[in-house]
Amino acid sequence: MRIWLPELVALPPRFLHEPWLLKRADQNRYSVWLGSSYPVPPKEWIPRRMRKKKLQSRLLSS
Repeated sequence: MRIWLPELVALPPRFLHEPWLLKRADQNRYSVWLGSSYPVPPKEWIPRRMRKKKLQSRLLSS
């Protein structure tokens, strides 16, 4: 996979197949910026469970 996507070369294996799980600090550490150096996946690609968890965390923090 790293052969075809050189922007993901620095990523550890746990993020290689789901780079959109990178937090801002990890994006800076590995030089992979979602929406800039690597495209953000369409909303349909992000599992429903992850979207629900993110929404819940936003609601709880406000």
